[in-house]
Formats: sequence, structure tokens, C-alpha cells
Amino acid sequence: MMDALEQARREIDTVDAQLAALFERRMKAVLSVAEYKKAHGLPIFDAAREKVVLDKAEARIGDPALRPYYRDHVQNMMDVAKQYEAEVLGRNRAAYQGVEGAFAHIALRALFPHAEAVSCPTCKFIISRTFPCFIVTAQSIRTHTSVTTHICLCRH
Repeated sequence: MMDALEQARREIDTVDAQLAALFERRMKAVLSVAEYKKAHGLPIFDAAREKVVLDKAEARIGDPALRPYYRDHVQNMMDVAKQYEAEVLGRNRAAYQGVEGAFAHIALRALFPHAEAVSCPTCKFIISRTFPCFIVTAQSIRTHTSVTTHICLCRH
């Protein structure tokens, strides 16, 4: 049984090595896209394009049970690409309401691990700033039985 497990793991390692090379190739293409967008003043996010890419990716998978997982995988790759584009274009900021270490800051780090985190005292303060960024706020709602924290995420 262990031989089958080790054989499967070796196969995964082989595929992972191929994926790493393809990831670097993909990110070089993403860099070209980012440079084009910068030169032509285009936004990073294009919802229509993402839908086309996701639908096409899902259709490439023969096993219907695997299609939603592959769609999620491709969405994750596009999210990483958008973070990289934002870094290249100097648009990699995310603002949070509160102080470092607070829930909004922790949520921001989880959602945008590569972004420059900007602390602001209020949402109005964030919106009044002239720089474009993502905004993360956390709001606790207390009921008689529990406290629930909600994350608010918007693009400014």
C-alpha cells in the first residue's frame, strides 16, 4: 500500500514541477498584459474577460466532477495575476479601518497578502483619499447569544 502512496506522491511532484515552469511562463505573459494595460490606461480587472476565461477553462475539463474545482483553480490563478499586475502598475494598496492587528487588518492580510496595507481611522477617511485601493472593514454585530464579525470589501 505504501508503494502506491509513494508512487502517487512522486506523480504529484512531477506534475508540480511542470506546473511551476508553466506558472513562470504564465506570469511572464501576465507581465506583458500589465505593461499593455499601463501603456493604454486600462484597469486591472475586466469582469467580462474573466467570465470568458473561466467558462473556457471549465469546458476543457472532461470529468464533470472536476470542473468546479478547476474553475476555482483558474480563478485563483487570475487573482494572483491581478495582485501581480497591481504590484507592477503601482496599484497594490488595500486600506483598512482601525489599527494594525485588529480584525480588519488581519482580514486584509488574508485577502491581499501582497498589498501595501494602509490604516485609516474611518471609511469616510479612506474614501476621501485620492488613491485607488481596496477597502476592508470589520463590523461586529452583537445579539443576545453571540457576536458575529462581518467583513466589508469594496473597491475605491
